[in-house]
Amino acid sequence: MSSPTPAAWNQQPAGHRAGHPAPSGHPEPPRKRPGALLALLATGLLTVLASVIGSVVVFTGGEDLAKSNLEEILGVETLGEVDAFTQILVDEHRDTLLARAGLVLFCAALLLLWTLLAHRGATWARVLTTIFAAFALLSHLMHLGGDEPSPGSVTLFSYVAIVGCVAVIVCCWLPATNAYARARKAAKLAGRAHP
Repeated sequence: MSSPTPAAWNQQPAGHRAGHPAPSGHPEPPRKRPGALLALLATGLLTVLASVIGSVVVFTGGEDLAKSNLEEILGVETLGEVDAFTQILVDEHRDTLLARAGLVLFCAALLLLWTLLAHRGATWARVLTTIFAAFALLSHLMHLGGDEPSPGSVTLFSYVAIVGCVAVIVCCWLPATNAYARARKAAKLAGRAHP
């Protein structure tokens, strides 16, 4: 029987850092959320807030907002006396603006739901947050583009929401967020294996 060599005495178990006690067998859950998850929550809430404010502006503006937006599009100072044809144009434009605002509001509500669920770092929630952030981004791009541009009062909120959507997607997949999710999952699985 041979005794271990002096070099073997200094070897540490795999995954163990020198100067720290050996692991107890199962990992502990992370104590603190990374800043990336807090940024995800903050940018998600900012995006939803900008979407809601822009939609409320459209919903409360109604016919007056549609008229002023049509004046911008047509390049006239005022539509003048509203005849039947002009009223049809205003009504159609108002309905288009309301439909776009409704879509933006719907996507914002879903983004809020999944952002709140993703703050714990679960991969499935981050995947769904990414998908709905992309839908919200597309709804804002549609709101800005198209044949009939949005009113100036709504455009600013759409730009803020677009930047927020991109930030949400980036924050979902930052390395710190991924490491936090892996550590939570490992601790959860170890907790099930060792009652």
